[in-house]
Amino acid sequence: MSYQKRRVQALQELTTLCQEKDSESVKTVLPFWPRIYSKISMDQDRRVREACQQSHEHLCMKVHRDLAPHLRSLIGAWVLAQCDPYAPASSVAKAAFNAAFPPAKQPAAIAFCKQQIFSMMYENVLTHTPQTLSDPKCTEPEDIESKFLRVVASSLSSLNLLLHSIAVKHADFVEENFSSLLSEGKFWKYAKHSSFPIASAFYSLISSICQLSLPLSVKFADKICPAVLHNLDNSDPVVVAALWECALNALKAIPDCWLRVNPRKGVLPKLWQVMRKGGNGSAAIIHPHFLPLLSLIPTEVKGEGHAFYAEFFGNLKKGLFADGVCRSPREMNAIVKAFVECLKFTFSSAKEDENLRDFLINEVSSFLCVYDD
Repeated sequence: MSYQKRRVQALQELTTLCQEKDSESVKTVLPFWPRIYSKISMDQDRRVREACQQSHEHLCMKVHRDLAPHLRSLIGAWVLAQCDPYAPASSVAKAAFNAAFPPAKQPAAIAFCKQQIFSMMYENVLTHTPQTLSDPKCTEPEDIESKFLRVVASSLSSLNLLLHSIAVKHADFVEENFSSLLSEGKFWKYAKHSSFPIASAFYSLISSICQLSLPLSVKFADKICPAVLHNLDNSDPVVVAALWECALNALKAIPDCWLRVNPRKGVLPKLWQVMRKGGNGSAAIIHPHFLPLLSLIPTEVKGEGHAFYAEFFGNLKKGLFADGVCRSPREMNAIVKAFVECLKFTFSSAKEDENLRDFLINEVSSFLCVYDD
């Protein structure tokens, strides 16, 4: 029997023990469980992680409030497990949390352990290496790397979960501690990380910071704006939803966001590229963001005349002929809807510019000809 199978079997036996024994018997496990749980819940084998969460859930249901003295020792790994990309493991970890704390008390439980959670995720994101998270003597090199990537992505998601739980009532803690994270150059490199789950989790976290902490958004605007707006051409389906939501939230939170980037060289060319390529197969995700984006682009960026709108609507039309769009009604409908919404918005905003309104009417005629073809 392999080492991993023995672990799964041992955890299954623990689950059975928690189900069959009385609470007093199960409580004898508690002094030893935080150390074991913290290690096994990050195991490379997803079956081990799932079995670990199942044992943890049944233990929580059995010991109830007696878990409290050990909460700070457990909470970091427990929150991380709730962000596990393997759904069976994360769902059981969440079920265990629900069993231990009623929904109304969960934010208080997280707030009580906020420093432990933040410290663990900070170390996972900035301090640990693939070698420090695994034992190289008994782990294959590819498993060492994949575990590291998974833990970093889950840690960024855990920081997001923490932020949503405490941002309102613990703003000072958020600003002080998250500032230490955002001050590190290594953190910003995750914006272009080759692991798409890591990049997606990064943008989701930045998006939440822009929504929930105006002081942090303003303080780190010089980092946030280029990290987001200069990467709008990211084409991975795993990343684009988080990226585009982040872009809109950054533009809303940081009034001078456009002054902190080079729109003509660093942003608009990438936006035109995304449009021309029909969203790179993700039009249904990306294109609904074009209307709110257009409303957040100031006149200073658009410039004089109609050149900006010619590029905007012209590239949108070209996207209809991108590879795969014609074969996907969902993608084509997303592009058509974005074109119509943006055109209506621009037309209603140009009440005193007859030349622009005439230009937009010609765009409608041109679009109808293209669409009919």
